[in-house]
Amino acid sequence: MTALDYRPSTIRHYPRLAAEWLEFLAPLGVRYDQADAVHVDRYVVWCRGEKARSAWTVRCCLAALRNFYKFLRRRHYVYDNPFTELPRMRVDPHLPNPLSEAQVSAIIEGEEHPMWQAMWEVFYSTGARISTVRDLRVEDVDLAGRRVRCSTVKRGKARYAVLGRLATVAVEHYLGWREQELARRGVIASPWLWIGYREGGRPRVDTIREKFKAAAKRVGITERVYPHRLRHSAATHLLEGGADLRVVQEVLGHSSIQTTQIYTQVSQRHLEETLGRCHPRG
Repeated sequence: MTALDYRPSTIRHYPRLAAEWLEFLAPLGVRYDQADAVHVDRYVVWCRGEKARSAWTVRCCLAALRNFYKFLRRRHYVYDNPFTELPRMRVDPHLPNPLSEAQVSAIIEGEEHPMWQAMWEVFYSTGARISTVRDLRVEDVDLAGRRVRCSTVKRGKARYAVLGRLATVAVEHYLGWREQELARRGVIASPWLWIGYREGGRPRVDTIREKFKAAAKRVGITERVYPHRLRHSAATHLLEGGADLRVVQEVLGHSSIQTTQIYTQVSQRHLEETLGRCHPRG
């Protein structure tokens, strides 16, 4: 497996965590090939205490460092992996945090810029991750078939996601605006669906997050928002609308239906809250 097979976030965070581990060991006078389970336990305490990380975050850190030592073993730099001796941390389910249907509609309909409005529609319609949506090319969009080809570096998967009626209209409108905008800039062509400020480039991930946050703020949403919540929202709203779990799995591109089942808990929670609010004896 090469670096191209990993998600961009993995490529960013794994080296950072490996460096953090080495910095943690340095004051103890311990080399990376001398670390054992005792040092791992001290690292967990340090993460939970000084760094104030949640159990879920610590679990992710340990998984990254476990893979780091697997890499070192393959290169014969170490003989033992101290992270394999640590029992798997039990954490509470990391429940998704979807937006309500009204909030999603307000964000999309309140967006005036053609590109950002089309992008929010694609996020919500396809349930795709931010890196997947950002990396869409013009050739990936099939307006006649109302679908879009979503490629992802995660396990090298590619799938066709359905574009809803409103998403199709928004993308069609945006493509007309895009052609005029490229001509205005003097750019002959760009392979990317979404055009950035740099010639021939696409928007940065941080820019997309900032624009989405601003769009939510404009319509009065003050809670923490980010594009991935549209993925959670799409799955949750499908289940609440009566969609089969297998359909939601296909929309999200999950390999295992167990990953998708987490959304049933969110849907159940919504049902309980609705009954408590609306039922005479709720």
